[in-house]
Parts: sequence; C-alpha cells; structure tokens
Amino acid sequence: MEPAEIRLSTTQPPVPKLTDRGIARPLLESSRQAIFLETLTGEILDCTCTACQFFGYAEKAELTACQVSDIVPEKAAATLSAVMTAELATEGACLESWGRRKDGSLFPIQVSMRLINYEGEQLVVAYIHDITVAKDLERKQKERQELTAALVTAAAVVNSHLKPDEVLDRILEQVARVVNGEA
Repeated sequence: MEPAEIRLSTTQPPVPKLTDRGIARPLLESSRQAIFLETLTGEILDCTCTACQFFGYAEKAELTACQVSDIVPEKAAATLSAVMTAELATEGACLESWGRRKDGSLFPIQVSMRLINYEGEQLVVAYIHDITVAKDLERKQKERQELTAALVTAAAVVNSHLKPDEVLDRILEQVARVVNGEA
C-alpha cells in the first residue's frame, strides 16, 4: 500500500465578515452587556440572551414582544422618546438609569446608545451594563468615608480640652450620626 500524498494548500480561507450571519450572532451573544436593537418609537426588534438574563425573561420572543417603556421605570418611560431624540442627535448617548425586570424589581444600569441606518431605516442599538455591583461598592465606600470622618471628629474631641462627660457626649453624637446616616 502506498502512503497517501499530503498536499499543503497555500490558499487561505476567506475571513468571515461581521455581517455574515454565522459570525455576527456569536459575537453579539458573547457580550457581557445586554444588547438591544430598537426602533425610534421604542419597539424592541432584537436582543441578546444577556438582555433576557438581566431583565428576567426566559425567552427572547417574550422580551422582543415588549416595548422599551416596559423595561424601564414609569418616570423614565414618560421621557424616553424626548431623551432618545435629544441624546442620539449628538452621535450617541451614555447615561445611567434604572432597568425594570419582568418581576417589577429595579436595578441600576448604564446605557450606551447609537443610531444606525439599516436598510434605509434609523434604528437604535442600545448597550446595557448592569452596574449593581459598582453602585454597591460606591455605597460601601461612602459609608466608610462617613465612618472615617466621624472617627476623625471623635479623635479631635478626645484630644480637646473638654471634660470627660463632654467628650463622651460628643463621641456618642458622632456614633449616632453614623448610625442614622447623617454623616
């Protein structure tokens, strides 16, 4: 039996384009951000699986049956059209807002939007990032700063020339400010 002949090809396979259906969807779905394709009137045309996860929907069909106004708080929904028009007129927008899950619970989001022209129609591509963890870290940092300020004030009181009863009263005032969130 003769060994099989091995030939190396010098031609490279074509590089897939982002518009090729086979490559575009996996790229979009690999994002940690929720991605929406919307009309200017707020109709959700398409979204990623991450969008379904963020907003608590089991199926894309369920989420794409919604309007953008269904996934934001009522106050934001009332001004949505005006905000989108004004922000998008400046080549895109990035803002912080709130998202509303299917169960009605709210969570903080950062929204980045761009207008695109697709087959003669202006559409909005919205990238949504859940910023719950960042907001929790900000809140904890603020609490630590408030506690530090109260401790500095308490230390100044201890080092002052006040009577022991006055020192204790001032320290308790600072503790009460921290506990009550007034610091």
